Amino acid sequence: ELETRDGVQNTAQSPPAWTTRMMDIYPEIENMVRLKPPRQSWMVNYEDQRFNEKSWYFADSTIFDVFDIPLISGNSKTALAEPFKVVISERSSTKYFPSGEDPLGKTITIDGQYDFEIVGVMENMPDNSHFHADFFASFISMQDPNQLYLFDVLEAQFPVAYSYLLLRDDDAAEMLAAKF
Repeated sequence: ELETRDGVQNTAQSPPAWTTRMMDIYPEIENMVRLKPPRQSWMVNYEDQRFNEKSWYFADSTIFDVFDIPLISGNSKTALAEPFKVVISERSSTKYFPSGEDPLGKTITIDGQYDFEIVGVMENMPDNSHFHADFFASFISMQDPNQLYLFDVLEAQFPVAYSYLLLRDDDAAEMLAAKF
């Protein structure tokens, strides 16, 4: 629950800084990933291809360690480790590069102002997935307050991201719950 001036809101999102701090405090947590869901659509373009995209997520570089999201091309260990990098779905690759051109190393632009280098192509998300992303952009792209947002999202103290924790073993969930 989050109390705001408009009343109490229920949310599964948490402040991004909490998740990284939890990794330091609780040894039961093996890894984590934060996903900032789309709150809006982005106008994404590459040369003459331009589409209004609603499935643009920001994700930590650990997304491919925590979730089984196979890459068709690119390196899952380094793909989202630097700002302004993006992994696109096979569907988006076909949409933006209809001639079959290799998208790796190409730059797509969102809202006519932010350039992201394509560093990977992932398989399309299955229908039964909890989230349906066609783009995973590096979470750290939001760190510079002069770039995408007017605040440092990595230190934000209000809920803007979903946090997923990978626990060390089966007993870790019960031990972690007891500590909470």
